[in-house]
Amino acid sequence: MQSVLQRLHTLEALANSQTQARSFTLPPNNSSSPLNKKPSWWPFDISPGTLALALIWPFVAQWLVRLYLQRRRRV
Repeated sequence: MQSVLQRLHTLEALANSQTQARSFTLPPNNSSSPLNKKPSWWPFDISPGTLALALIWPFVAQWLVRLYLQRRRRV
């Protein structure tokens, strides 16, 4: 059990050192990174496309259900 704990501590120390090494290699100005795509004027945490989908989806789903029920009545 002691050897397992020793290996675990060794792996944790290695992971911490790798994390610190990666943080030092990042460029100081990462405003051009692809993760920063959100427009500055957008006040929400979700993207505009996600919000549009969330608002439009109920209408599309209702239309599909109506279409299905109309075709089912015809048969």
